[in-house]
Amino acid sequence: MIATSEHPPEAVSSREFPPTNEVVRMATPRAVRESGYYGLPLIKPPRWKWEIALYFFFGGVSAGSFVLAGMADLFGGPRNRQLVRRGRLLAVVTLLPCPPLLIADLGRPERFHHMLRIVKATSPMNTGAWAMTGYGIFAALLAARENLTALRRLPSKTMTIFGMPFALTMLAYPGVLLSATSNPVWSGTPFLGALIGCSSMAGGAAALSLSGGSNRALDKFESVVTACEAAALAGYLGTARRAAQPLLSGRQSAAFWMGAVVCGLVLPTVLGKRRGLIGSLLTLGGTLAMKWAITYAGHTSALDPDAAQRSTRPSESTPGWGAVAGIETVLASEITREDGMLDEHRGKHHNA
Repeated sequence: MIATSEHPPEAVSSREFPPTNEVVRMATPRAVRESGYYGLPLIKPPRWKWEIALYFFFGGVSAGSFVLAGMADLFGGPRNRQLVRRGRLLAVVTLLPCPPLLIADLGRPERFHHMLRIVKATSPMNTGAWAMTGYGIFAALLAARENLTALRRLPSKTMTIFGMPFALTMLAYPGVLLSATSNPVWSGTPFLGALIGCSSMAGGAAALSLSGGSNRALDKFESVVTACEAAALAGYLGTARRAAQPLLSGRQSAAFWMGAVVCGLVLPTVLGKRRGLIGSLLTLGGTLAMKWAITYAGHTSALDPDAAQRSTRPSESTPGWGAVAGIETVLASEITREDGMLDEHRGKHHNA
């Protein structure tokens, strides 16, 4: 049933989280020729808010710190012992806000444990829940080993090796989770996972620098990972094209351009070897701005029917679309054949 209100509410165009009933009221007979379905968006706006943006930020910094501390432990030798200790402590401290943020975002927070009832490799959300659980165990054990004499006998390198896959998953899975949706700004490019992963590694390196002063190897890594993040961002913008418009203009453009690009990429690169404390602060702020802008851009992108149509258009590079394209070809040929038979029948009837 379609409502016929003379002046539909501005919930979809002016609010980021319109209730479902207000979105439905947007459907009016006058909007039948507008893009979308009776003027409605083709997909629903996500409900993710600041909790998920902060979860992406803290989880990325934590996993980045864990990976850097683990690499220093495996290959750095005794001279990087303090870096290893700081990295493991930082990984646990920045991980602590993540479970409460995730649980607070659930529709039924008291049922958070249901996410761990099954193991479903095809679900990015389920994979992320198990990855955070496994990662939290190894991160907590390694951090406790650094501070408790009774745990010093635990094999540090062995636990680092077993914990590394969970940490790498924590780095990459937010981008995979977003890419698995139908939201154009998230799903319209294969570079979102790489962009978020590089941003997380940059944030982890910057947080490590802030926690204990300058380190030549760490400073060099910051420069390299910043370049990788810039390359991933270029790839994202180049492949997303119009789908990236909510980042380039609109409510999130200031956070994206001034925060993620200028503070997170341009200024640290300009500072170069002199980045020091200021450069690390800028990088960390840019990481937060990047996660925040990408999360909130999804709300605007979902309200763009044209972008949604483009992002779901059949493509040879999209798994599963080959069969659909084949069915469409068969149907088109059948329709053409039936039209030809009908024209032939009409011609015979006219001649008669």
